[in-house]
Amino acid sequence: MSGLHEVKAHITSVKNIQQVTRAMYLISASRSRKAKSQLTNTMPYFKQVAITLSEIIAAGHVDTYYIDRTYLYAKKPPGEAKKLYLVLAGDKGMAGAYNHNIVSLLENEVDKEKSTLLVVGFMGRNIIGRLGYDMDASFRYPVTNPSLYRARDISEILVQKYLSGEYYQVDTVFTQMVTPIKQAPVIAQLLPIDPHDLLAFLDDNHPINSSVIQYEPSARAVFDQLAPHYMKGVIYGALVEAFSCEQMARMTAMNEATKSADEMISGLTLKFNRTRQADVTQEISEIIGGTMN
Repeated sequence: MSGLHEVKAHITSVKNIQQVTRAMYLISASRSRKAKSQLTNTMPYFKQVAITLSEIIAAGHVDTYYIDRTYLYAKKPPGEAKKLYLVLAGDKGMAGAYNHNIVSLLENEVDKEKSTLLVVGFMGRNIIGRLGYDMDASFRYPVTNPSLYRARDISEILVQKYLSGEYYQVDTVFTQMVTPIKQAPVIAQLLPIDPHDLLAFLDDNHPINSSVIQYEPSARAVFDQLAPHYMKGVIYGALVEAFSCEQMARMTAMNEATKSADEMISGLTLKFNRTRQADVTQEISEIIGGTMN
């Protein structure tokens, strides 16, 4: 009977784990939906900021030379100049290869000697910290439950480091959702702002009329005032997308774990029934044998 007790205990253990994986799947789905809803409600404002910036660049009477070039054009990097990378990794594990895919991209694309990393996400910090990158130890932000306040704080840090001349370019490394079931880590430039990225916001619904558009006190002053808001919107969007991708990766991992638990329970149940049948058969044989004796 000891064999039956062991199999039954194993089945109970797997079922308990299965309950955890199902709960984690549902939690991740709920968090992902909530983050996307927040992004949908706030992004129209940042899109309008981007449209205004693009109008300043595209308007015929505005010479981009008079706009603060530090936001639009990269300075010629000196010999020792470095790039700054904002890396959006995960806060927790049990998300498949989510964090390791980001690490692989860093190892393939980022020069350790000419870069500094600002890593968001505690699990990502732990993994990347062991790889020998120059990582700012004072920069500690979670990626869970992204907010505009967190995006603002991060944006202010990046803009200050860039405008001070400490870094000639700022990029972000985050996971982009290709399809609902496929995510891919990417590197995108944050600063200097690429004018082509801004002009992409213009369409037939936002035509440029240079005779109507006027900026007070000047186009440059308006651009300098709005550029940090645009950066905050871009970073907030990246935070939400990275967080959503982490949740999707965890949902996929937990779904596969739940399926594996189902298969394991089926196999253990079959083993339990066979073992019990064998025990019953043995007991019957012993009874018959005792009777005949």
